[in-house]
Amino acid sequence: MGLVSAAFAASLVSWGAPLGAHARVTALPEALYAVAPIERHLRADFQSPHTVLLAFTASWPEAFDTMLVAITTSSRALIVLERTQSMSQLADWLSAFSESVRDKVQVSDIVVDTPWVRDYGPLELRAEDGDTVWLDASYHADRPADDDTPSALALRLGRALVPVAAPLEGGAIASNGDGFCVSTHEYFAERGLTPTDDATSAKLTAALGCESLVLVPALAREPTKHVDILVQFVAEDSVLVASIDPALDPIGAKRLDLAAATLKAAAAHDDITLAVHRITIPRIEGPRYYTYVNALRLPHAYLVPSYNAVNRSDQAQAYRDLSQALPGVPLVPVPADKMLALEGAVHCAAVGLDHEIGANDVYPTGLQAF
Repeated sequence: MGLVSAAFAASLVSWGAPLGAHARVTALPEALYAVAPIERHLRADFQSPHTVLLAFTASWPEAFDTMLVAITTSSRALIVLERTQSMSQLADWLSAFSESVRDKVQVSDIVVDTPWVRDYGPLELRAEDGDTVWLDASYHADRPADDDTPSALALRLGRALVPVAAPLEGGAIASNGDGFCVSTHEYFAERGLTPTDDATSAKLTAALGCESLVLVPALAREPTKHVDILVQFVAEDSVLVASIDPALDPIGAKRLDLAAATLKAAAAHDDITLAVHRITIPRIEGPRYYTYVNALRLPHAYLVPSYNAVNRSDQAQAYRDLSQALPGVPLVPVPADKMLALEGAVHCAAVGLDHEIGANDVYPTGLQAF
């Protein structure tokens, strides 16, 4: 299963202790493979959603306002409730928006533990004919309401749900929509997901809608080890990969360069000519990386984090990098400082779904939970 050249593997091993808990990376496979082509592939972020799932929270009101207006321009919003919020608070908040926004909102009385819906929401597999299946991966045992969310939504929306035993959070895996997926070595290793044989590898990748699953280094100080901090596909053959100035973080810079090179080599192995666009992380504070890759693609726009703590000229450069990677796609800045303080950003707080929710029970005809 070794996929990437010996030079790449040697560079992993040579870093030694600064890598942290997995200082001596020697035998982790660079890619895992399904045995044969599979019918359905894990949904890609750039594939336009009919509906975007959000959790109503008081943790980042400015960001939530901006995201809701942008989402309802081209899609519906489906809102569940964070445990600390009530339906009356949600009604009061929605009343401040225009009718055109409210008409695109569907609310539910499903209660969740946290607003990080990307991680516990249903994973969606799509067939070429558009048919979709929802997956329900296991989540944190200490967040039972989050873990129950996919099954609760599937029951109320009449969707079939396929359980996946692997503890895979949505932010930990990215897909090009055509069976080429990426996660991080550290996420897989910390959860015991690194298969030791081809049969286990094939079973796991096929279950996740991936014909190949490439493992790249995570950012060492970032606690979640999620791939959506550093990688996002913007087309089947185009991917954003974060970049760090070596003067700010030499180990982080080397890890991200390795991630970009690994993805390009792995894609070539799968006969994909992959365009890799580097997007700068301009500032680091402890375990927090001011990433602009952790963003949300909508049919009409790209919702990208905006940070007050980042120098305006540095942020403008990151936006120029994004505009070059997404020509003709407007960028919508989302205030993300409060999200980052809780170890996430825009992509972590929303998940796009192909499921098209009807207009019944949509606010403001009555704030009716379905």
